[in-house]
Amino acid sequence: MRSTRSPKIFFLPLNLDRAGLIDIDARTAEILNSIANLLINIFGLLLVYAWIKLFVGLSQRYRLIPVVQPLPGEVVENLSPGLYLTEHSRRLCEECKSLLQGRKATIITRQKPENLKPHLGFEIPIIWLAKVNGQGVIHPRNLERLAHGLISFMRSEKGSKSIIIDGLEYLIIENGFESVFKFLTSLKDHALFTDTVIVIPVKPKALEERHYMLLLREFPMLDEAAGLGKEAGKNTSPRELLHT
Repeated sequence: MRSTRSPKIFFLPLNLDRAGLIDIDARTAEILNSIANLLINIFGLLLVYAWIKLFVGLSQRYRLIPVVQPLPGEVVENLSPGLYLTEHSRRLCEECKSLLQGRKATIITRQKPENLKPHLGFEIPIIWLAKVNGQGVIHPRNLERLAHGLISFMRSEKGSKSIIIDGLEYLIIENGFESVFKFLTSLKDHALFTDTVIVIPVKPKALEERHYMLLLREFPMLDEAAGLGKEAGKNTSPRELLHT
């Protein structure tokens, strides 16, 4: 004898006629069961979609660096991926503009973003190192989150990227040299494999000589690597820089 049970997409104990709630024939019961299964499938898909939207929204909310577009201009081709030191100056924005061109870039700085943006001439994510709460702000002692955010930026974004971290001395004061040195070496390792150039402005006089020499042993000077420095400074030794 042919069964009158309708096919189930999901397990659904729905058989209205057998429950005695209404008097319907087998064909009508089959149609009702099919409609019920369809509605459950739609509900399930909507539930999955809602969870995905929630997950994406939370990820973007807590992502330190938003998705960015490459800046206008041509990428500096003679600069290999890695982490570089550069002598800090008041003309930092002008000197680093060429490094940002054509790249997806971000700046980590001790300067207030509102004061820095007018000197850049283009829109770029700026993360402020400060002991306050707010969007685009990170506590200077939260090196773990800063490292996670920067590494996520390097790994998730395709193409050439550039990161400028302005505030090295401030990070050292808040965390100690050893922690900051480990932080920088970790960033360097990821930069080498993600087509990222990281530039760290440094004030030699603000550092202990042994710390500065250790930095120079691990990270090359930007001027020497890219030929961006002044002629007068090309033959200056690290010790001379430290005492100038």
